[in-house]
This record gives sequence, structure tokens and C-alpha cells, in this order.
Amino acid sequence: MGKFITILFIGTVAVFTFLYQQITATRFSYQVAQLQRRQTVLNNENDLMRFRINSMLALERLDRTAREQGLRRPAETSIVFLD
Repeated sequence: MGKFITILFIGTVAVFTFLYQQITATRFSYQVAQLQRRQTVLNNENDLMRFRINSMLALERLDRTAREQGLRRPAETSIVFLD
């Protein structure tokens, strides 16, 4: 009788250990997927911010170069659109 209880106890512990590992692995899998989605969103936001910064810097450089060369905006009446 003692061997049976010991084997039953070891079997029960083994089953619970296996189930715990499976549940933990599944939970971690969901967390990794969620973090990957968050990383993708943050990378996209980062790319957009870099684009905006580069656009602003490019406009500032263009404005500075135009001022250094003495260029000015043309008057509205002197602008001609060609089709």
C-alpha cells in the first residue's frame, strides 16, 4: 500500500509540474507576442518622429542657405504657373 501511495504522489506531482510548465509557457508566449506588437508600434512612432525631425532640420537648413545667399520670397504677382 505504501508503494502505491508513493507512486500516486509522484505521478500527481509530475502531472501538476507538466501542467504548470505548459501554462507558464503559454502565458509567456502571449506576453512575448504582446511585447512584439508594442515594439512594432513604438518603432513606427520612432520612425515618424525621426522623419518629422529630419523634415524640420531640412527646412531650417534650406531657410538658412536662402538667407545667406540673399534670396527672398517672390511677390504673389510675379508667380506664374505653367501647365
